[in-house]
Amino acid sequence: MLRQLPLLLSLIFISLLSTNGSAQVLHLKPHFGLKAGLSSGNTIRTPQSDVVSRFNSGLHLGGFYRQRFNKFVIQPEVVLTQRGGALKTGSTVTRNTFYYATAAAVLGYVVTEGLTLEAGPEYAYALNGPNSTPRGPNNRTDYGFTAGLRYDFMDAADKVSLGLRYSRGFNNLITTEPGVTFTNQTVQVSLIYNFYKE
Repeated sequence: MLRQLPLLLSLIFISLLSTNGSAQVLHLKPHFGLKAGLSSGNTIRTPQSDVVSRFNSGLHLGGFYRQRFNKFVIQPEVVLTQRGGALKTGSTVTRNTFYYATAAAVLGYVVTEGLTLEAGPEYAYALNGPNSTPRGPNNRTDYGFTAGLRYDFMDAADKVSLGLRYSRGFNNLITTEPGVTFTNQTVQVSLIYNFYKE
C-alpha cells in the first residue's frame, strides 16, 4: 500500500492540474454573463456646509459581454441600478432614490488567474425624473467612471464570479440650487454568472 501512495498522490495532483487548466481555458473564451447584487450609494453635496450625506442601499441587475486578450479584458456592460442617498440638515432628512440605466466600457487586467482589476468610463441615465415618484434628478444624464476588481472561481464553481465596484459620477444632478452641486457615488457588490461555452 505504501508503495502505491506516490502513484496515487501523483494521479490526484495531475487531476487537480487538469481541472484548473480546463477552468482557465473556459475563462479565456469570449462569453456573455449576468450580474446582480447590492448597491449602496450617496449624494455628494459641494460645498458640504452643515449637510450630512448618508448612504442608501438598493439592488442592481445587468448583463455583459467579455472578450479576453492574453492579460487584458474588454467588457462592455449594461446595468440597472439604484443610486442616490440621504441628505440630513439638522433634523430634516431628504432621501434621494434614483433609478439608473448605466452603460460602461470596462477594461480589465488579469493580475493572476482568477483575479482581475477593472476600470472604465460609464454613462448613466436616470429612469425617474423630477416629476416621478419617487422623485429623480432634474439632470437625468450622468457621466463618470467605474473601477474595482473581480474574483473568478477556478474550481467546480468556475462559472461563478464575485465583483466589487466603485462608481463616481461627475454631472450635477440637481441644478436648482445656484453655487451647489450634487453628484453620485456608489459601491456595488455583485454575484456574477458566466455563460461559458464548454
